[in-house]
Amino acid sequence: MSRIEWQETLEFEPPKRPIRDFCQANHMAPVPPHDAGGTLVFVEGEALRQLNEFLLHDLSREHGGVLLGQPFYDPEERRYFVVVRFSIAAKEAEGSSVHLHYTSRAWAGIAETIDQDHRDLLIVGSYHSHPGLGVFMSSTDRATQKAFYNHPWNLAVVVDPIAQKTGWFAGEECIPLDRDQVVMYEESAVEATPAGEVAEATTQAEMGRSTPNSSQFLWLLPFVGMTTLALAAGAIWFLRNGRFRTKASSS
Repeated sequence: MSRIEWQETLEFEPPKRPIRDFCQANHMAPVPPHDAGGTLVFVEGEALRQLNEFLLHDLSREHGGVLLGQPFYDPEERRYFVVVRFSIAAKEAEGSSVHLHYTSRAWAGIAETIDQDHRDLLIVGSYHSHPGLGVFMSSTDRATQKAFYNHPWNLAVVVDPIAQKTGWFAGEECIPLDRDQVVMYEESAVEATPAGEVAEATTQAEMGRSTPNSSQFLWLLPFVGMTTLALAAGAIWFLRNGRFRTKASSS
């Protein structure tokens, strides 16, 4: 069986690496410095396609999962950047149109996938859908982010698969990322897809900020994205602020 080895995250610092070196290693054009700084995200195309495919398979309720990758810090630009390598669906999660519950079976499935295939990567964030409700971080989404994904390089992705819109947020304050802060790349490609074309490349999802129609869905806001209770149960023994290692052991 597999077990989780906990590690405190307070002492963890992402390795230092210039952004330009990552771009060069992946045959990408240099990413211009962002005027406001902030976290930069490089997301592997297949991870994004799998994420959207999973969230599109059932539009009747919320679905979600976790993002795996590697965080880095560029000392010259004084900003973090995150490489998202894979997305893992919480296939055994339960939910409705306005909430998502990560069951113990969902966490076990995620842990097994990481243990078998992605032991060298970290959980760098989470994603979930708001079918037909728009792209935003509800109060419970924000509480979850602050409790379990509170590093500057931690990410949250919210997708409205019906409206085909996606929003990326960073850190415990859930800072919205602009289009030019999210870049899709292909490991085997010659160059990365420009950030402005990420939507067309992934079910036409719109990166960056988006807000729901408040007049239409205001009554739902207290209930939307009720992931905190579910995540609290699973994340206490699984996430520990988004960083852990898995180790195989025999029973």
